[in-house]
Amino acid sequence: MKRNVGAAHLAAESTQRDATMEDSPRKPAPSRELLISAAIAGGLVLIAVTIGVLLSSCGGTDRSSGDQVAAQPVQSRAVEPADAKPAPPPTHAEPSGVTKPTQGPIPDVTASVADTIAAPGDSVEIIARGTPDVTEVTVWDGIHDKQALAYDAAAKLWRGAYRMPLSPKRERVGLSVTAKNGANRWRRVWIFLRVEPEESGCDVDPDSTAS
Repeated sequence: MKRNVGAAHLAAESTQRDATMEDSPRKPAPSRELLISAAIAGGLVLIAVTIGVLLSSCGGTDRSSGDQVAAQPVQSRAVEPADAKPAPPPTHAEPSGVTKPTQGPIPDVTASVADTIAAPGDSVEIIARGTPDVTEVTVWDGIHDKQALAYDAAAKLWRGAYRMPLSPKRERVGLSVTAKNGANRWRRVWIFLRVEPEESGCDVDPDSTAS
């Protein structure tokens, strides 16, 4: 009897479930055309996204390449005519004091006097010794004309006399002794004479000249 009751209860639940399903509205199934359209649209979107990514990557590469090309300077080369002559090498000026070997050596000379103290109007003998290439020796006090010394071949010396001025303006007189050679090269030395005070003065015209 219990089995019959259970079977009757199951049958009733099944009948009620079928009635409920019949009463609820059924959703219409999607059509085949909608599925195909959705698939095509999704494919087009995917293709558009892929093309955009490819174009952006190519554009970045082109810009970087263009920047690199623009960064490199263009080297221009001047066109020289066919008959152009090569430029001469630059000449370097020699510093002062440096002599050229072709001019020969500079002569040398020494000068002396018997006594470096002389009174106004005295005659002072000057003796100069020069190298064998010396051809001329002159004496000058910076006031009067230059005076040439004579060469003593026996003694191999240059000799001359200098007249002290009667009215010297300074207590010391400087004489330059200059020796020259055949190449017009020269060397100069100095002799300084101290003026001895006169015991008795005399009036002398300072503008007087002698010959």
